[in-house]
Amino acid sequence: TVVVFRASDHFEVSARMRLNVSDNYERSEEPRSFQDAFGRSNGRYRTDRNKFKLGVDLDINSHLACEWFYRNEYTGYSRADLDNSFLNQTGSRLEYAIDDANRVGLGYEFASRDFSSGTSVTNNSLTADYGHNFTKQLKLLLKVGEDFVDSETSGSSQQARYEVSLLNDLDETTRAGLSYRRGLNSYAYSQDLF
Repeated sequence: TVVVFRASDHFEVSARMRLNVSDNYERSEEPRSFQDAFGRSNGRYRTDRNKFKLGVDLDINSHLACEWFYRNEYTGYSRADLDNSFLNQTGSRLEYAIDDANRVGLGYEFASRDFSSGTSVTNNSLTADYGHNFTKQLKLLLKVGEDFVDSETSGSSQQARYEVSLLNDLDETTRAGLSYRRGLNSYAYSQDLF
């Protein structure tokens, strides 16, 4: 059984500022993604997940833009032996458009995931990125940086972060992509790092 509710909206506050907000709720009894299937405990049980995101995009001038976001995620399980988790994450990014086809950016993200058992995982990420538009539809995104993670169960860790994405906007509402990411992260199903 799967119950899904999704809502999102975008607001043009001014010619230079945009707000976007979304909320996704999902109730399921089986894994709904690779991450869920990979870390899921055995047995049949219900998972409730709610993801809320608020973002602000601001065009400073014709070449420089910045963005900020806040994200909250709750994951709860019907089994008492599994920890529920709460994620609070915020981040910002500064982008400079070199020309119509090339852009560079700098970003920072902070995340704190708290588990109902009382443990937590915090993550600080610093990144630099480069984007190239081959055409109006086909884009390449490269991102490098460093993840700094502090886990009460796994200790402190630091690891380089790499991301490569090839995105193709098939039409105004459909995007296809292929991405590879390597770095440290925490997930709702485990207090260990992934």
